[in-house]
Amino acid sequence: MKRRKIATRILTGYICIGIFFLAALLVVMFVLTNLYVDSREDNARQLRLEHMANEIDIQINTAQEVVNSLYWDDAIRALVTQGADNADLEAARRAVKARSDGATAKNMEVYVSMLEHSLDTVIGAERVSSALSFLKTEGFGSASAMDITDYFSQNVTDTYFRLMEDSSGVLGTRLAIVERKLYNNKPLYFFTFVDLNNFVYAESAEDVILIVEDGLLLACSNYRSGAPRNNMYKLLERAGGMKMLTDGPHDEGGYRYDVVQSRVMSWHYVLATPIQFFSVLRINAYLLCIAVLLAIFLIWLTLAFLLRSYAYKPLGKAVDALSDYTSAHCTAEDTYIGETVQMLAARDAALQAENEAYVHRESIEHLRYMLRGIRPDETIQRRLEQNFCVEKDGPYRVCVLEFSKYAQLRETFSEEMLLEIRRQVVEFIMQQLEECVVASPMVMDYKSFVVIVSGADIRTLRAKLMNVVAAVDGSFETELAGAVGDLCEHLSEIGTSYASALKILESHYSLGSRNAIVTSDDVVVNMGGSGLYYPIEMERELIAEVIRCHEDEVAELLTQILDENFERHALTKERLNSFAFSLASTVNRIADTLGKTTQEIFGEGNIVFLDLKMCTDKMELRGKVYGMFNTLIEFVQTQTPGTERDTSVLMLDYIHAHYNEDISLSDLSAEFSLSLSYTSTLFKEVTGENFKDYLNRYRIKRACDILMQEPGLKNTELAKRVGFNTVATLLRLFNKYEGTTPGQYARKE
Repeated sequence: MKRRKIATRILTGYICIGIFFLAALLVVMFVLTNLYVDSREDNARQLRLEHMANEIDIQINTAQEVVNSLYWDDAIRALVTQGADNADLEAARRAVKARSDGATAKNMEVYVSMLEHSLDTVIGAERVSSALSFLKTEGFGSASAMDITDYFSQNVTDTYFRLMEDSSGVLGTRLAIVERKLYNNKPLYFFTFVDLNNFVYAESAEDVILIVEDGLLLACSNYRSGAPRNNMYKLLERAGGMKMLTDGPHDEGGYRYDVVQSRVMSWHYVLATPIQFFSVLRINAYLLCIAVLLAIFLIWLTLAFLLRSYAYKPLGKAVDALSDYTSAHCTAEDTYIGETVQMLAARDAALQAENEAYVHRESIEHLRYMLRGIRPDETIQRRLEQNFCVEKDGPYRVCVLEFSKYAQLRETFSEEMLLEIRRQVVEFIMQQLEECVVASPMVMDYKSFVVIVSGADIRTLRAKLMNVVAAVDGSFETELAGAVGDLCEHLSEIGTSYASALKILESHYSLGSRNAIVTSDDVVVNMGGSGLYYPIEMERELIAEVIRCHEDEVAELLTQILDENFERHALTKERLNSFAFSLASTVNRIADTLGKTTQEIFGEGNIVFLDLKMCTDKMELRGKVYGMFNTLIEFVQTQTPGTERDTSVLMLDYIHAHYNEDISLSDLSAEFSLSLSYTSTLFKEVTGENFKDYLNRYRIKRACDILMQEPGLKNTELAKRVGFNTVATLLRLFNKYEGTTPGQYARKE
């Protein structure tokens, strides 16, 4: 065996784990490094912006101090008192030069003028010129002296800002601050020029300083860079004002913008810095992270070599131990161990599955023995109780269901289809009784099913079993009859319950009961009326005629039933009770069909069975029966006046729209909020056939239409498109209604 191969795999595993953790660590370090670098760069930009803003504020303060100093100078005031033509301009120039030395040291220029007209004198530290020449030379563009004086006359503020233009008419980097001061009600205008490029760090030459006031850009330190100015207006438009931009840096158009408010003016300073992801600080941080990760990887690789020898020892011992129990020859330890473990696991799973199947078969077989009255020993009984009675404790009932007309069923369906029907019946039972079933339904013989239940009262149990009967009738057009046995406290007594269910089932046929599901209570009541004439078919016909509101037919049927029982049989008390019970059951079924209660039909407090039972002679009972059924017909007429035909048309439309789906009579009744029996009766009255026959006939008709359009369509696709679950069903019904197969029909057409 190649043990080195496994050792190599172990080493590879350690290395892969190390790489995985290093990759995770790399991601973490990358995120943390970016956060650190972003924070450092944000702080650096903010400090740089605050420093430059402070420098400009100092510049503005200096300019204001120079202006205030000049305002109180006698030579400057002489311009107002004597007029520019009579005042000593040279003295005024020397005053400007003397008082603006501090501003000149800061690369600022200061001028003063009365600006009475465009030819008025403007006095500076180094020169004296006319206002027209001054404004044009300094870069005011088309502005004139009147423009500046008009600005102050129209605005409350005493300060005017303007960004100067270069020789080509493009806005430059020099900011002009014009202040107006009044002396003897005459204005003096002081000009201070600031060069913004002097306040940007040399190592950050690409940075741009912007001054913004009231949403307007007053100045930009780099007039050749138009992007920051345009981006600034976009930011202002999106944020809705400068106040919204002071909460942190904002990115726009490849620049990052930081904002701070001036301490001396009403404007804001904005620092626009080009976004550079791979800055020097970021690259140095990445290199440091890579060096740290490489050192960690080398240390981990050394540890992996050391751990490999220790990790292989348990594997080697396992291989040596398994070699005593198997003769497998493999090229590597992992294959050898894997095949050995799989072999052992397969054996264990097979044994476990076989044991579970055996236990289940044995348990079901013992239940069958117990149903037939054979009691197992105490050990087997305890095991059965552990398997079935832990969650479903007693008392128990045994329910028996069997096909009423099995001979007819065998003539209609093949053996394969009969097996499918039995499987479906078991599924229907489990769907309805899942909450109370103790053991899975058992097929006792070729036509009967047995299910053991607990925890359900007799009415609920009967209703659920009736749902099973209705589902079978709607799916396969066959009838089920059923019986519910007596209660038994312990699982060992289910044989007695099963025997009572069989006896009840026999009574179901011998007594001619109208209930598809019969209980011991029904048998006790009906036993008193042995020989009672009330056929099931006649009861069904009576119910149908009441639903149709056919008064004459109902009266004729009642007369036939009453005459047969009263004229040919003695009316004993027991027979009267039994007959009253049977009629009351019929009335209750009619009420259920209508979705009403007998109290809603006959009035509160009226109990049909007791009302009939209290009759003392034939004439009284006959009168009450006629009156009761007349009341039923009148109630049906008031509840559904002339709507049955409309409802039946809607039923046909529903079938035509959903014929290719798995629909049943239950779906049809749910769609129109009708009971199952009333839906079946109404449908058959209109179409002349039951729901299943009509649906199958319509599906075959649609199959013929499809074959006319697509003769080469396969039977599997054809069955799916017309709603049949299997091809066998399609072939059987196609042959039944068309007398041929789909392929032969397509070729013939």
